[in-house]
Amino acid sequence: MALNIDIKENNYLVYYRYYEYDLYSYMVQLKKPMNEEIIKYILYCILQGLKKMHENWFLHRDIKSSNVLIGESGVVISDFGMACQFSIP
Repeated sequence: MALNIDIKENNYLVYYRYYEYDLYSYMVQLKKPMNEEIIKYILYCILQGLKKMHENWFLHRDIKSSNVLIGESGVVISDFGMACQFSIP
């Protein structure tokens, strides 16, 4: 999980792991087309994240390349400011 929350003496500390790139800046710095295996891996991670969100009844509502973070610890979806919870109609 990318988000960590610690509670110490009535203070909340919220922090994220460091990710070197968002997907857009990663593609720009490559200066060549991405390898097909990398594309598959990134897409798989995004779809796994969306699946987990939807299983827990959340919609992200703002998926874009700048909201996909890439780093040594993997690929994650970020920026849940537009996210909402939904229920069975």
